Amino acid sequence: MNKVTPVEIASFISLYTEENKTLADIRRLTGWSERTISKYLKSNDIKVKLVNGNQQYTLNKHVFDRIDNEQSAYWLGFLMADGCVRSYKRKNGKLRSVTTIMLHRQDINHLHKFNHFISGKYPIKDYKTTSGPSIEVANKQICDALIEKGCTPAKSHTLDFPTYLPDHLISAFLRGYFDGDGSINIPKSKITKIGMKSEISYTTVTICSASELFITSLYHILTQKYGFDISVECVKKQNGKYKTKRMIPGKDDIKGHNWYNIRLKAKSKIPFLDIIYKDASIYLDRKYERYLSIKKSL
Repeated sequence: MNKVTPVEIASFISLYTEENKTLADIRRLTGWSERTISKYLKSNDIKVKLVNGNQQYTLNKHVFDRIDNEQSAYWLGFLMADGCVRSYKRKNGKLRSVTTIMLHRQDINHLHKFNHFISGKYPIKDYKTTSGPSIEVANKQICDALIEKGCTPAKSHTLDFPTYLPDHLISAFLRGYFDGDGSINIPKSKITKIGMKSEISYTTVTICSASELFITSLYHILTQKYGFDISVECVKKQNGKYKTKRMIPGKDDIKGHNWYNIRLKAKSKIPFLDIIYKDASIYLDRKYERYLSIKKSL
């Protein structure tokens, strides 16, 4: 029977402690069983937690118990826009509660930021068969707290704005939601033809949601609380084609559409971005860089 060499043991340690690989990951990379890998990690005073044979990752499971700071408000918004909370029964009949985020590969660093927020060491998985990297946090406390705060399973058409948020955290929540389901679109063709100084004129700033409840609440907050000039585009599929109609929530009946786009009009684009990015310590790098690019061009 082959023996584990010192070089292989060093590899176990490096993969587990420095690259945050799981026992299953190391097994696939090295060919050694998880039991063997675990034995040598423990013999080198490295703590390996096992629950029912499955690796248990460390984290702060109470991060969403209270939404009382910028980080928790931001990540609540981001998860409401681009996260998935679900529970399912495993083969052994036990319920497994999972929070998942999957992003484009260019935004993989944002998953590391989420890992840092929950004080976790969860692996960032990026398989060629998927559309992008993802992080999966299996923790019932986090799922239950998110559901209580309105981030529910299958939330696309039922999501509502968290009106319980205090005023000083709304901008952080909006930034999180915008980073997940908003866009700053700068047409390159316009920039090359007219120059950077006119960049903002052709830039579109939009927020998307499939929930009539959420978009209605957001419309009233943006117009009444902040005084922004915005339009709401209601998109509906009819006869195989998508048709867009501008409507006013609260005045027009906007129910029954596939999704809704809030579009910031000319004089409200920069003020909106200024508000959500003011004193921000957490954001999606790609969108923040676009914001800085626009500010620089003014």
